[in-house]
Amino acid sequence: MTSSTVSSIAKVLVRGSPPESMHQEFPHLTGSIISPASDLSALHRDPPHILIGTPNAIMDVIHRVPGCLHLRALSTVVVDEIDSLLRWAPSHVRGPRKKKVLRKIEKHPMTLLQIMDALFASETANRPWSHRKAFLSDQHAPAQRPQLVFLSATLRNRLRTALYGAFGWLKRDHVAQLIWAPSKSHPAHALNRTVDHHVLVVSEDGSIKNLPGARSCKEVEHHQSIEANTTTESGDEFLYEEEDAMLDEADADSMDLPLTVNPVMLEAVASIFALDVPRVALLILPASASVRRVIFELRQLGVDAHALDLLGNEAGGAHLLSRDASVPSENPTLLVSTQATTRGIDFPALSHVFLLGVPRERAGDAYLHFGGRVGRFGKRGKVVTILEAKRLMDEKLAVGDEPKKMSILLKQMGITPTKLEHFD
Repeated sequence: MTSSTVSSIAKVLVRGSPPESMHQEFPHLTGSIISPASDLSALHRDPPHILIGTPNAIMDVIHRVPGCLHLRALSTVVVDEIDSLLRWAPSHVRGPRKKKVLRKIEKHPMTLLQIMDALFASETANRPWSHRKAFLSDQHAPAQRPQLVFLSATLRNRLRTALYGAFGWLKRDHVAQLIWAPSKSHPAHALNRTVDHHVLVVSEDGSIKNLPGARSCKEVEHHQSIEANTTTESGDEFLYEEEDAMLDEADADSMDLPLTVNPVMLEAVASIFALDVPRVALLILPASASVRRVIFELRQLGVDAHALDLLGNEAGGAHLLSRDASVPSENPTLLVSTQATTRGIDFPALSHVFLLGVPRERAGDAYLHFGGRVGRFGKRGKVVTILEAKRLMDEKLAVGDEPKKMSILLKQMGITPTKLEHFD
C-alpha cells in the first residue's frame, strides 16, 4: 500500500512534528500524520475517510481553521478510553463537596466535553445547547447527530448513567451495548486467568518480600479452579466505585507529597527482569517520576531500558509486530512509560508488566488497564507491583500504607496474589 493510498483513507492529527526516522522506517505513513500547527490545506482539500486524533489536537484544528475537518459530513464518532477522557463526581461525594467538584469540572472542562457538546448536545439535555447551535449555524457540525461509539474496558456505572442524563449524548432506546461478560462472577471483570499477579514490598532496610497473604502458584491455581466453577450473583459495582476503605486520613495528607522512586524498587525490577523476562517487559511509572532518570538508573543496573516510543524500533515499534513472547532474546528489552501513555497499547511479545506503587487515581480501573497489557489471547503473563513498606513520620502518624491499600484493591477485584519465588 502506497503512502498516497494510506493518506486518502486515514489521517492522524498529532501535536508536534514526527521524528525524521519515522519517514525512513514507515514511508507508507508519509502524508498521513499531520500536526495541527502545520499547513492544513491538504487536509481541507482532500479529507480522509477516517480521521484519528486526540481531543486536544482536534480542538487545535477547530480553533485554527473551523471548517477544515468537514465535521458536518461525519457519519460515525468513536471515542476510545472514554472513562479517562471525562471527569465526573464520584458517587460517594455528596453535599457541599459534590458542588465544589462540579464547579471545578465546569470551570475547567476537558476538551472532549467541548467537542462532544458541539456534535451531540440537544436542547432537552443538561449540557449547554449554545455550543452546538453555533456550530450548526456555521455549518461546522452535522445536522443529524452521527453514530456514536464509546469504548472502554472499565466503564463505571455512574459514567454510563451520565452519558444518558448529565451529558445527554445517548438516548436509551437507541443504544446497543456490547459488553463481554461470560459470567456474573468476579473473573468476568478481572484480568485473564493466564496472568499471575505478584506484589513485592520494599522495606527501609533494603529487604524485598512478597506481600503478606500471597500464595504459592499451586495454591492460587487450586483457588482459581474452585472459583471458576462457582458463580456469584454480585454485580460490577465493586469495580466501578471508589471505596472509602482505600483512603484514610494519613493517605489524604500524603497526596501532595513529592514522589521519589526508591532505588531498591528499581533493583527489584532489575533482578526480576534478569531472571524472568524472555524478550520484552514494560515498566509503568507514576506521572511524577522522571522517565529519563529511571532509565539511567536501570542501565546502571545492566538493564537494556528504553523510553516507550512506538515509532522507534528499539523503544517499541519493532515489538508491535513481534508475535512470540516465549522465545528468549539474548538482550531483552525493558520499555519504560508513564501511566498516561500506556492505555490501549498491544505488544504481542510482552510477558511482564512492572508497576511502581499503587495507581493514584481510580486504582481498580487503572490496574486492570495496565495489567491488561499481558495475558492477551490466551498467552501467559505476569504483573509485578512493587511497593514501599508502611512509612512513618513519627511513632504515631502514618504517611502511607501501600501494602494495605494493595491488599484491599486485589480483594475487591477477586485477585489472589502469587508469591514470586525469587523472594521471601
